[in-house]
Amino acid sequence: HGAEQSCKRIINLIAVRDARIVHAECRLEWMRGFILPAATPLVAEFGNDGFAEIPDLLFVIFFIEEIILYLSNLRLPGSPNSSLVADLAFYAGRFMDTCDWKPFFKAAFERNPVSVGLFSDMELPAVYDRMQSWPNESIYDLNRLALPDEVVNFQRGDGIEKAFTLVNIARSRHLAASLEQHPGQVVVKTAGSRFVFATTKNLVIPDFGHDLKM
Repeated sequence: HGAEQSCKRIINLIAVRDARIVHAECRLEWMRGFILPAATPLVAEFGNDGFAEIPDLLFVIFFIEEIILYLSNLRLPGSPNSSLVADLAFYAGRFMDTCDWKPFFKAAFERNPVSVGLFSDMELPAVYDRMQSWPNESIYDLNRLALPDEVVNFQRGDGIEKAFTLVNIARSRHLAASLEQHPGQVVVKTAGSRFVFATTKNLVIPDFGHDLKM
């Protein structure tokens, strides 16, 4: 639990029954940079029955930043190990500082009906007030973004995420909506109204014109 709060991932390696630990010379060489020094020389060698059990668990901790760096190298054009799957993983995780925004906008404004339905009987100023009462904290770390339906389901979100949620609702009512970005702020502008959201995400929203229609 503490590791998750520190943005780490834990993989629990369990050997069952009669296993013994041996030194590893060159196994999984590419993984060595991810493994804690104390765990580097250890692997489990199973007994003949294949169902060995050991009393201690071996935890291998992967730092998320190192995993991201490794996968980022697989996205480089011309890389001998180039991987489309690695590239799509960043889109699935919505790492918006490294991805084209168009798929995100298409999903946010065409495939998020829950946020629209939740506020169907409320005017935009009331919707804004309701969202401002929620914690200004994303469910995702780094520069990843939640979609509008995730914002309303968890009733929390960074200002950028809340802004997109408000734009999604405005668009569902056929209202033109535009975004302005300022240091630490995102502003949604509709006819006669201006809604300001605070953000801690270090992102530059691309300019799709005055109206965010696609």
